[in-house]
Amino acid sequence: MIRQNDNGHIPAPEIPEGLLYENVLRGVWRRKSRVLLGLLLGVVAGAFCWSYWPPAYASRAQLLVVKRKTSDRHVVGVSPQFPEFEDYLSAQQALLSSPLVVRKAVEDGKLERLRSLQTREPDADPAAAIIGGLTVSRDSEDGSGHALLTLSYRGSEPADCKVIVEAIVASYKAHLAETQTIAAGEIQKMFTQWRDEVQDSISRKQQAYRALRESTPAAEWTGKDGVNLSQERLAQLEAQRLTQTVRQTEIQERLAALTEAQQSGASREELTQMISHWSEPWQLAAGKETALADKVDAKVYEQLLALRLKEQSLPESYGPGHPQVKAIREQVRVAEQTLLRESGAETTGAAAAGAGGDILTVDPVKAYLAALHKDLRVAAKTEQTLSELIRREQDRARQINDLNEDMAALLAQIGSAESLQEQIAQQLQSLSVFHDSDLYHAQVISPAVEGQLVAPQPRLLFPAAAFLGILAGAALAYLAELRDESFRTPEEVRERLRLPVIAHTAYCRIANRRSGRSAQNGRDLAAVLCTYFTPDSAESEAYRLLRSRLCLSQNGRPKPVIQITSPNRGDGKSTVSANLAVSMAQLGRRVVLVDADFRRPSLHKVFGVSSETGILSVLAGLTDLSDAIQETSVPNLSLLPCESAPQGSAELLSQNSFQKLLDDLRGQFDFVLIDTPPVLGASDACVVAHHADSVLLALSNTRHVRPLAEQAVQTLADQEARLIGVVVNDPARGRSRNHGYAIPRRLGTY
Repeated sequence: MIRQNDNGHIPAPEIPEGLLYENVLRGVWRRKSRVLLGLLLGVVAGAFCWSYWPPAYASRAQLLVVKRKTSDRHVVGVSPQFPEFEDYLSAQQALLSSPLVVRKAVEDGKLERLRSLQTREPDADPAAAIIGGLTVSRDSEDGSGHALLTLSYRGSEPADCKVIVEAIVASYKAHLAETQTIAAGEIQKMFTQWRDEVQDSISRKQQAYRALRESTPAAEWTGKDGVNLSQERLAQLEAQRLTQTVRQTEIQERLAALTEAQQSGASREELTQMISHWSEPWQLAAGKETALADKVDAKVYEQLLALRLKEQSLPESYGPGHPQVKAIREQVRVAEQTLLRESGAETTGAAAAGAGGDILTVDPVKAYLAALHKDLRVAAKTEQTLSELIRREQDRARQINDLNEDMAALLAQIGSAESLQEQIAQQLQSLSVFHDSDLYHAQVISPAVEGQLVAPQPRLLFPAAAFLGILAGAALAYLAELRDESFRTPEEVRERLRLPVIAHTAYCRIANRRSGRSAQNGRDLAAVLCTYFTPDSAESEAYRLLRSRLCLSQNGRPKPVIQITSPNRGDGKSTVSANLAVSMAQLGRRVVLVDADFRRPSLHKVFGVSSETGILSVLAGLTDLSDAIQETSVPNLSLLPCESAPQGSAELLSQNSFQKLLDDLRGQFDFVLIDTPPVLGASDACVVAHHADSVLLALSNTRHVRPLAEQAVQTLADQEARLIGVVVNDPARGRSRNHGYAIPRRLGTY
């Protein structure tokens, strides 16, 4: 039985990758005639090109371009702005083939008179024709800047090629000598202009720096350790504000302590003792500042505090004898006197009152609490004044920092510009020294010779044409191999169909009676019965081998029913059925051959019997089986022919009468062979397969047989038919049919 997958289909064989490539090569080799045809066509095409290809000649010259060592000096950072300094040799390479040099060569050398440049068109440009065949390549280059340039020209006249190359070399050398002097002067002029622009830039930046420096007082530049003086004043103000904050905290703590003690019921002596523990000098100083601050306007006090801070910072910048320092000191003295005058009378009156004896009657705790409250107000007012001064000083410090940064940036720009100015001056000095010397020098080291033939070259043309022809032939062979759907080897039949190849038989189409031979009883038998007419031939041996294997495949099953069918028409199934029946009858077995091909019956022609009464009459109940069976000229072989079948007669195979017919035949004969229509042509073969003990598939190895055979096997497998093998009918019937099928050395064997 055929092995199927879970879906009920026969799995396709897996071909290894190496074997796939090997099969491709074998397929190309089987169609080597196409490869040889491609080779022949390639050689013919090469000969055609060689005969019609116009000859081309080439002449060349080599030039050594020497770069002077003195020109290697250049300004750092200038190359990106002047690309001609990067790769001057590439520029020389392009210059050799430029229209400027070529046109000058045409004019100086009268090249338009050359035969290869003379055309029928009056407006033709000789320089354009020369540029089209001109090639300049760089062969080598070393670190010193020396390069070997090869100038090659390709034309139709060998002598003209040499003349054109020499004229271009002479024009290039003349142009090089003329332009280098002009270029040196232009470069020197350019650097001079650049130097002047840099100098103007330096002057403008220096003026801006001086103006910025003059607008900023010297006192605001730097202080000690390079720190801005505004930052020092800001630090002093921050320290004073911190002192006032600490003072407020201390006063608040003392007030809280005295208030807590009073609330807890402490005696007067205890409170006085607490007050006595605090520093008396601080109390006196605090009392003076408190009394003074209560009598003085806050704005006057703020002015005095600012004057004192400025008095402390100016001597560090200007010196103690500077007029501005003296003026600040005078302002401080006047402010102090003013404050004293404003507070003098009240202070004196208070002192007198105290001398009059009021001091003894005052409560010292309350007086001390009043003094603390006054000190707290003075400290808060002082802190507020210091905060305002800090804010102003911060704004001033930011302005001074911006000015210092601007001055630093100007100094950096001036330094860079001066460095660039120095480099430009060095380059100008170098250019002035070597102004009259050549920067590059071209020397011919290999002069031009008469043109040599470069095309067509038979040594290259014909091998290339042959190779392309072989490649095209192999491609055609491969395409033909892809389109070929026949079997190549018996192994491929086994792998594709999952069935053994039982035998290889000779193919012969069934002919009419006139092409047959007469048997001993006078009947005309068809010539396809090789087992009857030539029993000792190789073809008959193949059928005997098929007979033996069929007998072995039955496993002792008595009186088997064997169905012979094929995938498509023309595969030779009737020929196989007839010769197999003759071969079995020659063993002395009683054999009956049933022609169940209702659409194209042919076995009655093979054995030369009448087809007036046959299987259709038996199935329809019109005739007895014994009357329909006819004896043939072959001993022990009977035939149940098939008469001309009307429409719908195939339905008789599905009735019980067909099974009864087979049972009757089993009882009368040892072997029952049934010839049925092709599997893909009608459903009759599938119907008969349900009643047959074994099914034999005969096929002819035609170009498209593989998919048809696979489909036929799949169809029979779906009907659960018992396929026992395949008979390849005449695998060697000419190249047009076998397509390289590897048949056994002796027909009918492996």
